[in-house]
Amino acid sequence: MEEYCTSAEYTPRHKFTLWLATWRRLATVDRLQRIGIHVPMDCIFCDSAVETLDHLLFLCPVTHALWNRLLVWLGIQRNIASWQEEVHWACKWARKKTRRGAIICCVFAMVVSIIGGKGTTCDSSQATSIVTGFTGRLPSTSISEART
Repeated sequence: MEEYCTSAEYTPRHKFTLWLATWRRLATVDRLQRIGIHVPMDCIFCDSAVETLDHLLFLCPVTHALWNRLLVWLGIQRNIASWQEEVHWACKWARKKTRRGAIICCVFAMVVSIIGGKGTTCDSSQATSIVTGFTGRLPSTSISEART
């Protein structure tokens, strides 16, 4: 996991946010509550569940749709799993040291950074519009289809 987080392809912000996430130190609502900071418990994206790391990154309907769209764009068919399983999957791609692996790992780090940094500067409607706006800009074809 350390090898994945220190790869040279990511910007320092993406590296840092990914490092925080791998150590489960992102400022999710459940973590803030545990350290004594009282904030509303609802997910900033969907307002329908407690915001935990797993929910925020992969189980929330808004972020889950983003990941599904990215997987289609990357030409990958798989189901989204828990945070631990997704990190394991991304690490396997990082160890391959191929161009496709580098792209997949960069996308993973950037999206974790975008989603993980959600609560610092925006409210719920702004956070949701950022993610849905990002999803809307993705092409409808995969990378491999675009090359042909």
